[in-house]
Amino acid sequence: MNLPGQSTSKNPPIEVVHRSENEENDGLKKLEPEKHTISHDAITQNGVPSGSPEPITPPGSAVEVEHLFPPDWTPPFYARYRLLTGAAGFLTLIWLIFIGYNFFSGFLTSSISALLPHELGILLAGLLGPIVLMWIFVGYFERSKVFEKESAALRWHLKQLTFPTEAESARASKVTDALRNQAYDLTCASEEVSERAQAARNLIRTQTADLLTASRQVSLNADTASEKLRQQGEDLVGASDRAIARAREAGNVLHYQSQDLINVSQSAASRTEEITSTLQKSGEELVLVTEAASLKANETADLFSRRTEHLSEVSTDAGTTLDRLGDLLIERANFLSDNAEEAAKKVDASGERLKEFSVDMTERSDHVAKQTEVMGDMLTRQTEILGAAVSESS
Repeated sequence: MNLPGQSTSKNPPIEVVHRSENEENDGLKKLEPEKHTISHDAITQNGVPSGSPEPITPPGSAVEVEHLFPPDWTPPFYARYRLLTGAAGFLTLIWLIFIGYNFFSGFLTSSISALLPHELGILLAGLLGPIVLMWIFVGYFERSKVFEKESAALRWHLKQLTFPTEAESARASKVTDALRNQAYDLTCASEEVSERAQAARNLIRTQTADLLTASRQVSLNADTASEKLRQQGEDLVGASDRAIARAREAGNVLHYQSQDLINVSQSAASRTEEITSTLQKSGEELVLVTEAASLKANETADLFSRRTEHLSEVSTDAGTTLDRLGDLLIERANFLSDNAEEAAKKVDASGERLKEFSVDMTERSDHVAKQTEVMGDMLTRQTEILGAAVSESS
């Protein structure tokens, strides 16, 4: 339920609309009337306007708008400040407190539930009837003033829209005159444009005739060129026939030469076969020789390995013998002082024999490979070391 003074729509009140219109009218006072003119020189000879378009209002035909100010539609103070609504709300609150205090203090819940529906309805109507009547009274007097001002504002705006005054009629006549002048200027401009379009059409017709003449001349030149091309084509056909005949002659010559080349190649192939057979025989002989050489090399390598093993065994025995002799010399130095000369002679004899044996082995290993030289040097060094050790021990 809407309280009095409230509106169900979201539109602003009518007085706010009037205030905004007043502000717009105040702003319009500061604007100067514009003068719209049309320039007949803006259209070039080609019929295309040059530059930006200018307004079509002729000079001196601007309409001066008469600013009208609406009357004051401010509602009365009790409607504007809603005094009746506030008083009605206060009285409603007091009435409800009074009813609640007197009614519910004298009645119990059981007695209220015992009432019939129509009795309960009559009781509620009697309690809430004064409140309803009071709000109807408030709504009538408060909202009626607001609606009265709004209806007056609407009537005033409708009168302004229907031109009820002479000033507004004169203003409308000025507007129509300005539109008539603009229409006349547009008619003149359109006629000028049509004349220029006719001139352009004539120019296009002349250029079209020139193009037709040029196209005929081009067609004649094309016929002449085609005749020349046909003659050149015939000449090319004759030249191609002659070239074909020469190519056939050259083909025959090449055929004979290719036959000769085939014969020569066959004879060369037979010779190459003979050479390959000869080379094959010589290769087989070389294979046999290499096999014999490899067998001899294997035998030599086996002999060298056997002699090397024997030499290593002899050197090992000599090393062990020297170790034993060293131990005996250390342990029995006092006992061997008398027999030192005999032991030295024996060692010298064994060293000479070893040296002769190593020299003999070195001579044999020089014929087999270079590695035997290294082994001979090692044996020589060992014998020298052994001789030095014997001399030191003696």
